[in-house]
Amino acid sequence: MRTRRVRGCQGQAASEQGKYSAAVKHLTMADKSLLVGDQAADTVARYAALLAQHNGGDTVDLHAVSSDGDEVDATLVLNSGTSLIVETTHSNLPEPDNTTAIEYMQGKIQLLESPPVAAEVSQEDIAAWNDEVDRL
Repeated sequence: MRTRRVRGCQGQAASEQGKYSAAVKHLTMADKSLLVGDQAADTVARYAALLAQHNGGDTVDLHAVSSDGDEVDATLVLNSGTSLIVETTHSNLPEPDNTTAIEYMQGKIQLLESPPVAAEVSQEDIAAWNDEVDRL
């Protein structure tokens, strides 16, 4: 696990502020509270709720800031038993980059909310399949 100490808007983090937004939220699962960006936190909550509705499960890797100020990579296990809380914060810590995880979850959310339509099967395809099965 990669860790790096994060300071407020002074020191090393201040030079990185241009590539981060200052909007972060607490994401709490079990007894762990992490700071992640607003969009990452909101997307995790939405994805977890949809997985629960569909009796599904998945894991998501997020970059976060731990309660002791270290940058960490966390793997969240999401399923119907997941309990999580997303809450706002007034922290001015830089937002960890979770672009890849957000895009992944948004793609999965779209599939859960609007599953692809099954292709129509022609009578010729059914007849060909029946002929193939009969030969077995």
